[in-house]
Amino acid sequence: MDAASVLLEDADWPCSKCTFVNAKTTQQCEMCGAAHPTNTDAMWWDDLLQRLPPGAEVAVVSMRGSLCPVTLGHVRCFTEAERIIKSQLSPSGRPFSLCIGIFSLNGDHHITAKLRAKGQDPIQFKERKMLVDKATADYKWLGSSPGNRNGVYDMHQMKATHPQLEFTHYDMNGADDVVKYQKWRCIGT
Repeated sequence: MDAASVLLEDADWPCSKCTFVNAKTTQQCEMCGAAHPTNTDAMWWDDLLQRLPPGAEVAVVSMRGSLCPVTLGHVRCFTEAERIIKSQLSPSGRPFSLCIGIFSLNGDHHITAKLRAKGQDPIQFKERKMLVDKATADYKWLGSSPGNRNGVYDMHQMKATHPQLEFTHYDMNGADDVVKYQKWRCIGT
């Protein structure tokens, strides 16, 4: 068993169908019965990855946020990131064959607290995810993370199901998040 599979099995997991967070020991969702992500037949990116030759370089770009609502500006961040990444070489010195973009949505609890403090009503997770899926429908390489998880988790799942490929993760952040958490202090660590 590789490290990616261990990571997937050692973490609580959100259901990609109903977003219920399940205990790490369950093999199917306790709420709706959907399979554990390691048991799922296919994710939206699998068809793209299966077409690549062994050893191909794949960039995985993720952005986590409220996306309440998602905007064309959010989508543009990804299309610009894809353009820049595909013009660069991978860490191994080879060109990237594919860029996959993943929107990771914050959970309802975080959004509710954030917006209620501003006197606003939040858009619930399922609706925000649906809006992201509609906003990215024209981009086969761009979509939402199943459930409420981050891009690193998704990339580890890709590594586990496509071990013949080389993956590099890029994390995009909004300026508000970078300033609030002083993320520049983590560069190079």
